[in-house]
Amino acid sequence: MLNWFAQPAAQLYEFTHPGQNAGQWVYYDPTTTFTFSIPSGFAIQSLWFPVLGSGGVKLYSGDSTSGTPFYTTGSSGSELVPLPSGITTLTMATVTGLGTVIPVFLTSLTFSPIRISPQASQVTQVTATAPIVSSGGSTPNISLTTPLAIAYGGTGTATPSLVQGTNVTITGTWPNQTINAASTTGVTNVTASAPLASSGGATPNISISGLIPIASGGTGTASPGETAGQSIAISGSWPNQQIAWIGNVLDTSGTLQPTGVAYAFTATTISGGLATVAAPAGTQILSASANVVDSTLGHNYFCSINTFGTGSVVFLVHDSGGSAIVGAVIRGVILAY
Repeated sequence: MLNWFAQPAAQLYEFTHPGQNAGQWVYYDPTTTFTFSIPSGFAIQSLWFPVLGSGGVKLYSGDSTSGTPFYTTGSSGSELVPLPSGITTLTMATVTGLGTVIPVFLTSLTFSPIRISPQASQVTQVTATAPIVSSGGSTPNISLTTPLAIAYGGTGTATPSLVQGTNVTITGTWPNQTINAASTTGVTNVTASAPLASSGGATPNISISGLIPIASGGTGTASPGETAGQSIAISGSWPNQQIAWIGNVLDTSGTLQPTGVAYAFTATTISGGLATVAAPAGTQILSASANVVDSTLGHNYFCSINTFGTGSVVFLVHDSGGSAIVGAVIRGVILAY
């Protein structure tokens, strides 16, 4: 809705300009948007809103409300709003779309936006939470509680400084202090206990002293080696020596003999169920044993030594009743030396 309060003049003048028109009025209905062109030749610089309402007025450059308004007035009081340079079309829209007609004066006054009365939306009081402090009132002073406590990330003191301890030196001032080790002394002497030895001093040489005794887990000798005993043979060198058993037998007199060789034999009994086995040439028999191996005789036949000599041994094969068996095959071993 547009009502011209006065007839257009060739130029719009300031308020109460002597002897000239007072300018041009527009009555704006806030229930609609309103677009009008700035008349060519009219020196319109500003819009004067003597009585605002309806939640304020948004001003757009152009013939629509798209985009961002170049200015939004307050919702009460009076305002003088300068127009952007070169504007040719102006669109007005209220914030709420409600309210009564608002008078608008087109004027050649050129000022920054002027608000005659304070707006209801202004901040009336500012409070603060520790560690921030507010003096309150309409012109509050905001400050920080100092020194800032450790709990808020501060040092808790106005004179922070690191404190040196034992063997440490600290120089300079906070926060650019330098920390150094006050002592450069290291190990001064190293000793050792047997079987270890130390040359001593700050740069000692640690070594083994002589031969590691048996009590310390060593051999106690520089040339360790196993020694062969009765019926034992040892070959190779320490620590990879091999130990072998080579016989541990008694002769007919019960004397332990130093060595013994086993000889296998097979024989057949003759008259009287006897079978004689001689010792190898140059040897003497230490012991002998044999079993019946002829499967045709069954398991009720027994083999035993009939007579024993150092040069030969005679075996006897008989049945369970003691009867001699002729032609029985026996197999056994003699141990000779």
